[in-house]
Amino acid sequence: MKYLLIFFLVLGMLLVSGCQGESSVPSAPVLNSSAGIAPPSNISVTCDPPNPAIASPNILWPPNKQMIPVTFAFSGTLATGTKYDLTDEYGQITYHGTVPANATGITLNLEASREGSDKTGRYYTFTLTNGGGSSTTTVVCPHDKR
Repeated sequence: MKYLLIFFLVLGMLLVSGCQGESSVPSAPVLNSSAGIAPPSNISVTCDPPNPAIASPNILWPPNKQMIPVTFAFSGTLATGTKYDLTDEYGQITYHGTVPANATGITLNLEASREGSDKTGRYYTFTLTNGGGSSTTTVVCPHDKR
């Protein structure tokens, strides 16, 4: 009986870690000394949006057209199936995929360049999305260092 209870506890935790939006997952069975084990009931679980990733570096300088590895570190545990997307405002660089299980971050190569007439600099947007919503982080290659 003890092992059955542990199995349901672990199973419930695995289902919760992969929730998408609002999910219904089985709770652990309840051990009652007079009635034995009561069957599990369903509980409602809602995913929170992922915390924004922390980009390092978050400024690409100098704008010398070199590819710079940028690490996007994750804070907290991400739900299984969390997706990532990275786009630049010029539409020239895109990455997308699913965050690997137990990942603490992901490193992508970004180009340290911007158009000379772009006074605000070139912005890259990194987005994490799960069933609870999304969060974004930006990296910039500025026009100048002022």
